Amino acid sequence: MPAAEGQPSGEPPAFLMKEEQRHEAIREEQRREALRRSEEAAAEETRREEVKHQEPRREEPKIDSKALLESSGLVMIETDRSKAQYVPQAEEPQQLGRPRRERPKAPPPEEELQQVETRK
Repeated sequence: MPAAEGQPSGEPPAFLMKEEQRHEAIREEQRREALRRSEEAAAEETRREEVKHQEPRREEPKIDSKALLESSGLVMIETDRSKAQYVPQAEEPQQLGRPRRERPKAPPPEEELQQVETRK
């Protein structure tokens, strides 16, 4: 029995079929794009590995830092409080009040002093 106008049939309308086909085409294009990107990433990774293997290794020269510092006259000082040794220093007595005024030194007398009485 054919479906009448206004009654649902087994197939969707033509405009929905075109939308469905467009969505399928877009999904297929997205899948292809993702596959292409993953292949490019794998190729790039392979190139990076080849470059890493081709680079010659440069060996760093061994430097004795202590000998170098000593020859230049420098001294290493420990700055880590847990490793440093505590050396107590003698405390200087604090000066209380103002400092004393130094008196000028009198020049030595040129002649001998004499006692003179002023009262009679």
